[in-house]
Amino acid sequence: MIEEVAVVIKTEGEFAWVEKARQSACGSCSQSEGCGVSMLDRWFGQRMVQIRGLNQAAAEPGDRVILGMAEQALLKAALLVYLFPIILMLLFAVIGSSMLGNESEQSELWSIGAGITGLVFGMLLVRYYLRVFANRYTTMQAVILRRAD
Repeated sequence: MIEEVAVVIKTEGEFAWVEKARQSACGSCSQSEGCGVSMLDRWFGQRMVQIRGLNQAAAEPGDRVILGMAEQALLKAALLVYLFPIILMLLFAVIGSSMLGNESEQSELWSIGAGITGLVFGMLLVRYYLRVFANRYTTMQAVILRRAD
C-alpha cells in the first residue's frame, strides 16, 4: 500500500476530501541544484491536489491523516491514463494512413490527423471512464487509513 500524509478539508458521508501538496522526486535527488525539473518546481511552487477517499478513520475537517492506495490500483490507473490514448493514437494513425493508400501524397497528412484525433479521443474516453466508473469500485479508491499523530 502506498501511503501519503494529507489534510482533510471536508467530509461527505462515508467519503472525505483531502488536500496534499503535489511532490516531484527532486526532494530526494542529490542533483537537484542543476536539474531543470527542480528549477521549475521552485519557480511555480507546489500545487495542492484534492483527492476523495473512503473515510475509514472517521476523520474530521482539519485532521492530518494517512491516505493509502493499493499498488495494483495505481498501476492500473497509470496504464489506463498513459497507455490507452497512445494505443488509440497508433490505431487511428494506421487507419488514417490506409484510407488513401500508401502511394498518395496526402496519406501522411491523413495519418497525422487521424493519430491526433485518436490521441484526443483516447484522452476523452479515459477522462469519462475515471469520472463515471472509477468511483464505483472500492479497489480503485484512495482510503483514509488512520490519523497522523
